[in-house]
Amino acid sequence: AFDVNIAGTFNVLEACVNNNVEKLVYSSSASVYGDAVEVPMTENHPFNNKNFYGASKIAGEAMCTAFNHRYGLSVIGLRYMNVYGPRQICKGKMATVIGIFEDQYLKKKPLTVVKPGSQSRRFTHIDDTIEICYLAWRKNKCRHYSISNRVSYSILDVAKMFKRKIKFLKKRPGERYASALTNMNLSNKVYKYFGKKRLKDYINQIIDDDN
Repeated sequence: AFDVNIAGTFNVLEACVNNNVEKLVYSSSASVYGDAVEVPMTENHPFNNKNFYGASKIAGEAMCTAFNHRYGLSVIGLRYMNVYGPRQICKGKMATVIGIFEDQYLKKKPLTVVKPGSQSRRFTHIDDTIEICYLAWRKNKCRHYSISNRVSYSILDVAKMFKRKIKFLKKRPGERYASALTNMNLSNKVYKYFGKKRLKDYINQIIDDDN
């Protein structure tokens, strides 16, 4: 998380300034929100984060803001929320929740849910994500955009959609429990965009194709 999201982001920002790049599109994450509730946060405590990945993404956003103020580098920030869809990562440390569940389902294995299972997330289809990324790029504004879906699901409810046996895993330190959306950024307002595709339709298609 440090090497890629902090040191790596700084290297990219420095390269932009040294090579007279005028605009950078920065991929952030919904992890920056931590366990914050879905209300505007105060400037004194803009984030409530308990994991290293989210903290490193916050640092990346802060560096983007600093480079904008000092060097005039225009940065478009994109906060992705649990992207899923074709060719998603299904294995390894960077595997997505839906990717893991889909892989386990197709292999006829129990779906693994980290306790307590009530953790909520907003899942955004890759097609919706790409569409909003392109929109943000075309607008060419030095802003932050939140890309998500209006509907929030608990991890347990998502697992139940697959209609497969569920196996609970031990609680993890730093686990995010809320799927928060805030109007505040380190420097300005976050513009919210919502995808149209439904997670339930995607899961039902997986089940239909397997039968």
